[in-house]
Amino acid sequence: MFRKIVRAILCSALVMFAAATTGGDDAAPGRSKRIVVPVKFGLASDLAGLLNQHFEGDAAVRVVAEPVSNCLFINATPEVFDELLKTLSQLDRRPRAVAVEVLIAELAPATETTTEGQPAAKSFDEKTLAGPVEKAAEKLDQLMKAGMITGFKQFRLTTLDNQETKVQASAETSITSNVTVNVSTELANRIFERRTIGTIITVTPHLTDDRNVTLKLLLRDDRLHTPEKGESLGNDKNGPIIPPDIVASILDGKVSVPLGQAVVVQGLSTDSKSKETRLVVIVGAHLVEPQPVGAEK
Repeated sequence: MFRKIVRAILCSALVMFAAATTGGDDAAPGRSKRIVVPVKFGLASDLAGLLNQHFEGDAAVRVVAEPVSNCLFINATPEVFDELLKTLSQLDRRPRAVAVEVLIAELAPATETTTEGQPAAKSFDEKTLAGPVEKAAEKLDQLMKAGMITGFKQFRLTTLDNQETKVQASAETSITSNVTVNVSTELANRIFERRTIGTIITVTPHLTDDRNVTLKLLLRDDRLHTPEKGESLGNDKNGPIIPPDIVASILDGKVSVPLGQAVVVQGLSTDSKSKETRLVVIVGAHLVEPQPVGAEK
């Protein structure tokens, strides 16, 4: 908050100084006009470079950034002055921020049945998951109650247009990797190893127009799955020891999404010894309002 006040005071003082030294808005033909403009949403240094480059062929234009107040000192002849200010207003726009919803659902195995007694795999239709993004989690809840999916994860990532963001939700866990056998009892003792299991998502949104966004999406989801007919390492007092399978699912590609809608993403590859696990990835996006540069919560 203190920095915002200092910037406002500095910019106001600079604007008044510039107005006093130029003697008003009117300027004689050929005489340069000067003005100090506070930058609202971008960085003064970035905008100064863009404006100087854009008007490079015109020697009568000079734009200098003042980083402390985030203001621009503009010096230009009347012939290009209005055009320069119009260009500045187009560049210094409120950046659009995008909230991306990613949901990862695990389908029920083909051997399981729904609450209506139908095979879960045959009853599930991916097309039913498309629709308003705010309804996606509700639809998955209904599918879980019906026995068509075993569960789902939900992530939200918010970033500015064309800027990458990343989220990671993982934890270390102990899994059975091998066994030793007691010669006298012939019972197996488990050998454990630590593995990191979880999800990593990296996404970069690109707003193609006012209604659509293209998402560059990189997703990796690692989870444990114990196959029903897995290979036993031995027996302990509780029965056969079947080590869990680490299911690694990877999605790397681009998907076009209508703003406010959710779609099912194709192209997910799964590396698993077992074919019992199947995931579905749903993504959606909508616009959110960002804060100006220097704004504080």
